[in-house]
Amino acid sequence: MRILIALYKYFPWGGLQKDTLRIINAVLEAGHEVVLFTTSWDGTPLPNGLKIEKIIPKGWSNHGKMLSFSRKFNKRLEAGDVDVSLAMNRIAGADFYFTADSCLKTYLPQKHGFLARHLLARYRVFLELENSIFKPEAKTTIFWIAQAQKKKFEDAYHTPEERFAELPPGMNPRCIRSDQAEKIRSKMREKLHLKPETIAIIMIASNFQLKGADRTLQAIRNLPEKQRENCNFILVGNVNVESALQEARVLHLENQVLFPGAKNNIDEYLLASDLMVHPARQEGAGTVLIEAIASGVPVICSGACGFSPYVRESSGAVLSEPFQQSELDAALSTTLAKLPELTEKTRAYAKTQNFCGRAAVVLQNLENFVQKNKIK
Repeated sequence: MRILIALYKYFPWGGLQKDTLRIINAVLEAGHEVVLFTTSWDGTPLPNGLKIEKIIPKGWSNHGKMLSFSRKFNKRLEAGDVDVSLAMNRIAGADFYFTADSCLKTYLPQKHGFLARHLLARYRVFLELENSIFKPEAKTTIFWIAQAQKKKFEDAYHTPEERFAELPPGMNPRCIRSDQAEKIRSKMREKLHLKPETIAIIMIASNFQLKGADRTLQAIRNLPEKQRENCNFILVGNVNVESALQEARVLHLENQVLFPGAKNNIDEYLLASDLMVHPARQEGAGTVLIEAIASGVPVICSGACGFSPYVRESSGAVLSEPFQQSELDAALSTTLAKLPELTEKTRAYAKTQNFCGRAAVVLQNLENFVQKNKIK
């Protein structure tokens, strides 16, 4: 079986990119051939056997380049030398689409007016690409990873139920808490200069503003003094540190915030932490939430997160939508007050879950598709 996977750009710290790599490895391990159609591959050694076709999209803007990427991908499909195709970004024409993002048709009206959505090329192009996948008459099978996410697309586009295929959570298996967890925790906390009594709050993201780092900083600032002075905030990700640091300075928290940058060993940072706070403004799913739970770290997240049901079940706190800062403030203080109890509940819950099955289900769907086409 020969599979063509389209991913606009690969870099090692992105959630979508990590999912893509896990899918690629699962397909290759099953003995199939994988061709990756992309604009770049950075920061990670190529898996053995993976073939890459790099293209240069036309256009000056991000939306112009994505539109060009979509057109070149469809032109590539015309060669007819692959058995099945999978798109990881919003592009039309693939046999399968991996839904990692929130529904733009639902989300954009909450932020932008009618004229902006229909006259500005940026929004118009991305909405058109999304529509090309989800409109009722399209043929693409849609992988979905969170019930709330799926419902928004169904309500917005009236996509037939039979075109959706559910995926379980998927994450880095290294995040599963091991017998060496306490040893790794001690070593990493020493590296981060965290005192034993310090409560480490973590956020892992590639866009801190979108994921609510400012909300978390404000919540820490609003804690009672005894709780606040005992907290450090670790922001892991490829971000503009100066911008985030300036926010911390305004709140007089600059000495309590750490910026390690983008990291591949997030499992070690999770083990060094005591709580994840993820009050995202937009989050189709939120694999980092699952990775935190698997590591035994309680989570506070916004109701906008697709994986919020897992947080609720694991004794974490899920905030109401629309977001209210006062609710996060109260949730943070309450969670810190009963952190040992919530940590034990989270660890017990994680032992009952299989958080690493997503790539296997994707592979099974691809294989079934090819087999049915051969029978036809």
